[in-house]
Amino acid sequence: MTKLILILCATLGLTVSVAAQSNHSHGHSVDFGSLEDGWLALETVSAEIHTAVETGNMAALHDLSGKLHSVADGLASHDDDVPQVNQLRFTSSINQVRSLSDRFHAAHESNDVAAAQRLVPQLNGMVQLLMMSAE
Repeated sequence: MTKLILILCATLGLTVSVAAQSNHSHGHSVDFGSLEDGWLALETVSAEIHTAVETGNMAALHDLSGKLHSVADGLASHDDDVPQVNQLRFTSSINQVRSLSDRFHAAHESNDVAAAQRLVPQLNGMVQLLMMSAE
């Protein structure tokens, strides 16, 4: 019985920890005047992330991952500018960019350069997919 209680407590602690991480504040979303402004911001922050990872500047990933999340939030506010037929794909792509933001943040937290390097091609692909989904 004691062993079962310990397992339940450990599981509950892990669940609370994961929930707390998923609620990590990334700042405020960016308010873009247009979807095109959002694309420019997304390309800029993606390039900054690429440079930070390429140079091993893991300290910069904290702010950049938050910036990426904010840009995704800002782009999401322009979903009405996306053709109705593509809105589901657009929203899904936005959510994947947010997830990548969280994964870059985790790589920063654990100072895992290799993990961050594996995420860069995924980010590049998601940027292209997101842009295509808005056409």
